[in-house]
Amino acid sequence: MSFEIQQLKDEPIVVITCHNPFDFTGDIAAANRQVAALLENGETITRIIDFTEIEMTFANLVESLATKTREEPGSLRDPRVRTVLVGTHELVVMKAQSLRQEQYGGLDVPLFESLDEAIAHCRQLA
Repeated sequence: MSFEIQQLKDEPIVVITCHNPFDFTGDIAAANRQVAALLENGETITRIIDFTEIEMTFANLVESLATKTREEPGSLRDPRVRTVLVGTHELVVMKAQSLRQEQYGGLDVPLFESLDEAIAHCRQLA
């Protein structure tokens, strides 16, 4: 797996840090399963996906968008999960914009340039 997952102490915030080479099908599914395991108590959790370290191609973007539209526990479509993205790569920006389109879920997924900004945003949601 090319990611690390960490829940912030005493907070309903999970940070998924993605590393190269990131598998936009397998790693996303594995991360979703780990997030789902944290949801057993029924609370809402905010998941921050940090893409700042990865290299992304247009093919990765398409693969990622296809994966994100699946409804599975712990995924972007799980109503118990709020998702926030971190990254500055133009394709990460395009991903956040694309997720707002109806064919990709019509979801508002905030995008931040830094992990600190994303965490501050998530704490305001709580």
